[in-house]
Amino acid sequence: MKHSNRMLTIALTLTLLPAAWAGASVKAQLLQPVVEIEQDGGLPAMSQYSGPLLVRYRVSVHNPSLEPITLKQLELRAVEPVSSYQFSREARPYSVTIAPDSTATVTYTVLATARGGMVGSLAPVNLAGVARFQSPVGGFSVPLIATIGPKSSRTAN
Repeated sequence: MKHSNRMLTIALTLTLLPAAWAGASVKAQLLQPVVEIEQDGGLPAMSQYSGPLLVRYRVSVHNPSLEPITLKQLELRAVEPVSSYQFSREARPYSVTIAPDSTATVTYTVLATARGGMVGSLAPVNLAGVARFQSPVGGFSVPLIATIGPKSSRTAN
Protein backbone atom coordinates (compact mmCIF):
# COMPACT_ATOMS: atom_id res chain seq x y z
CA MET A 1 0.00 0.00 0.00
CA LYS A 2 2.79 2.40 0.96
CA HIS A 3 4.60 1.52 -2.24
CA SER A 4 1.57 2.34 -4.41
CA ASN A 5 1.02 5.70 -2.58
CA ARG A 6 4.63 6.63 -3.18
CA MET A 7 4.32 5.70 -6.87
CA LEU A 8 1.14 7.79 -7.13
CA THR A 9 2.94 10.75 -5.51
CA ILE A 10 5.88 10.42 -7.89
CA ALA A 11 3.57 10.09 -10.89
CA LEU A 12 1.56 13.17 -9.86
CA THR A 13 4.75 15.15 -9.26
CA LEU A 14 6.15 14.22 -12.67
CA THR A 15 2.82 15.08 -14.31
CA LEU A 16 2.39 18.44 -12.57
CA LEU A 17 6.00 19.66 -12.84
CA PRO A 18 5.90 20.47 -16.58
CA ALA A 19 2.61 22.32 -16.05
CA ALA A 20 4.18 24.36 -13.24
CA TRP A 21 7.19 25.17 -15.41
CA ALA A 22 4.93 26.24 -18.27
CA GLY A 23 3.00 28.52 -15.91
CA ALA A 24 6.15 30.16 -14.54
CA SER A 25 6.83 33.20 -16.67
CA VAL A 26 10.36 33.90 -17.73
CA LYS A 27 10.62 37.65 -18.12
CA ALA A 28 11.33 38.63 -21.69
CA GLN A 29 14.30 40.87 -22.31
CA LEU A 30 13.07 44.09 -23.90
CA LEU A 31 15.40 46.10 -26.08
CA GLN A 32 15.15 49.86 -25.58
CA PRO A 33 12.86 51.49 -28.13
CA VAL A 34 14.38 54.07 -30.45
CA VAL A 35 12.56 57.42 -30.23
CA GLU A 36 13.03 60.07 -32.93
CA ILE A 37 11.62 63.59 -32.70
CA GLU A 38 11.13 65.76 -35.76
CA GLN A 39 9.49 69.17 -35.80
CA ASP A 40 6.59 69.09 -38.24
CA GLY A 41 7.29 71.73 -40.88
CA GLY A 42 10.66 72.81 -39.45
CA LEU A 43 11.05 76.04 -37.52
CA PRO A 44 8.05 78.27 -38.24
CA ALA A 45 8.78 81.62 -39.89
CA MET A 46 6.73 83.17 -37.07
CA SER A 47 9.53 82.31 -34.63
CA GLN A 48 11.32 85.52 -35.70
CA TYR A 49 8.55 87.41 -33.86
CA SER A 50 8.12 87.14 -30.10
CA GLY A 51 4.87 85.75 -28.77
CA PRO A 52 2.72 82.60 -28.75
CA LEU A 53 3.57 79.91 -31.25
CA LEU A 54 1.94 76.53 -31.95
CA VAL A 55 4.63 73.87 -32.41
CA ARG A 56 3.97 70.34 -33.65
CA TYR A 57 6.36 67.40 -33.42
CA ARG A 58 6.25 64.00 -35.07
CA VAL A 59 7.52 61.43 -32.59
CA SER A 60 8.44 58.05 -34.07
CA VAL A 61 9.00 55.04 -31.83
CA HIS A 62 10.66 51.90 -33.16
CA ASN A 63 10.23 48.72 -31.09
CA PRO A 64 13.19 46.37 -31.76
CA SER A 65 11.97 43.83 -29.17
CA LEU A 66 10.11 40.58 -29.68
CA GLU A 67 7.30 41.76 -27.36
CA PRO A 68 4.72 44.48 -28.07
CA ILE A 69 5.04 47.74 -26.12
CA THR A 70 2.49 50.50 -25.54
CA LEU A 71 3.42 54.18 -25.48
CA LYS A 72 1.54 55.56 -22.47
CA GLN A 73 2.94 59.09 -22.07
CA LEU A 74 5.32 61.60 -23.63
CA GLU A 75 6.68 64.43 -21.55
CA LEU A 76 8.81 67.13 -23.21
CA ARG A 77 10.14 70.56 -22.30
CA ALA A 78 12.32 73.13 -24.03
CA VAL A 79 15.60 73.55 -22.19
CA GLU A 80 17.49 76.83 -21.86
CA PRO A 81 19.95 78.55 -22.32
CA VAL A 82 19.15 79.64 -25.88
CA SER A 83 16.17 78.39 -27.89
CA SER A 84 14.05 79.76 -30.71
CA TYR A 85 11.05 79.20 -28.48
CA GLN A 86 10.32 78.09 -24.97
CA PHE A 87 7.67 75.91 -23.33
CA SER A 88 7.30 74.37 -19.90
CA ARG A 89 7.14 70.67 -19.22
CA GLU A 90 4.09 69.24 -20.97
CA ALA A 91 2.95 65.63 -20.49
CA ARG A 92 0.61 64.05 -23.05
CA PRO A 93 -1.20 60.72 -22.58
CA TYR A 94 -1.17 58.12 -25.36
CA SER A 95 -2.29 54.53 -25.77
CA VAL A 96 -0.44 53.40 -28.88
CA THR A 97 0.63 49.76 -29.09
CA ILE A 98 3.75 49.11 -31.14
CA ALA A 99 4.14 45.58 -32.48
CA PRO A 100 7.50 43.81 -32.35
CA ASP A 101 10.01 45.14 -34.89
CA SER A 102 7.61 47.93 -35.92
CA THR A 103 7.44 51.71 -35.80
CA ALA A 104 4.56 53.97 -34.80
CA THR A 105 4.38 57.75 -35.11
CA VAL A 106 2.38 60.12 -32.91
CA THR A 107 1.89 63.87 -32.93
CA TYR A 108 2.87 66.03 -29.97
CA THR A 109 1.57 69.62 -30.11
CA VAL A 110 2.45 72.37 -27.65
CA LEU A 111 1.85 76.10 -27.27
CA ALA A 112 5.26 77.73 -27.01
CA THR A 113 6.51 81.29 -26.67
CA ALA A 114 8.79 82.44 -29.50
CA ARG A 115 11.87 84.31 -28.40
CA GLY A 116 11.82 86.49 -31.51
CA GLY A 117 14.51 88.31 -33.45
CA MET A 118 16.73 87.04 -36.20
CA VAL A 119 19.07 85.24 -33.78
CA GLY A 120 16.11 83.71 -31.93
CA SER A 121 14.60 82.36 -35.12
CA LEU A 122 17.87 80.65 -36.06
CA ALA A 123 18.71 79.24 -32.64
CA PRO A 124 18.21 75.51 -32.12
CA VAL A 125 15.69 74.21 -29.59
CA ASN A 126 16.98 71.79 -26.98
CA LEU A 127 14.39 69.33 -25.73
CA ALA A 128 14.48 67.04 -22.72
CA GLY A 129 11.86 64.62 -21.56
CA VAL A 130 10.78 61.07 -21.03
CA ALA A 131 8.72 58.49 -22.90
CA ARG A 132 6.77 56.08 -20.68
CA PHE A 133 5.83 52.60 -21.90
CA GLN A 134 3.92 49.53 -20.76
CA SER A 135 4.84 45.99 -21.80
CA PRO A 136 3.97 42.42 -20.83
CA VAL A 137 7.02 42.60 -18.54
CA GLY A 138 5.91 45.86 -16.85
CA GLY A 139 6.29 49.60 -17.20
CA PHE A 140 9.50 51.39 -18.11
CA SER A 141 10.74 54.85 -19.12
CA VAL A 142 13.15 56.07 -21.78
CA PRO A 143 14.89 59.44 -21.22
CA LEU A 144 14.87 61.77 -24.22
CA ILE A 145 17.30 64.51 -25.24
CA ALA A 146 17.00 66.15 -28.66
CA THR A 147 18.15 69.25 -30.51
CA ILE A 148 15.79 70.70 -33.11
CA GLY A 149 17.13 73.40 -35.37
CA PRO A 150 17.70 74.59 -38.92
CA LYS A 151 20.60 72.18 -39.40
CA SER A 152 19.47 69.30 -37.16
CA SER A 153 15.75 68.77 -37.46
CA ARG A 154 15.81 65.08 -36.55
CA THR A 155 17.32 63.46 -33.52
CA ALA A 156 17.08 60.25 -31.53
CA ASN A 157 17.33 59.22 -27.88
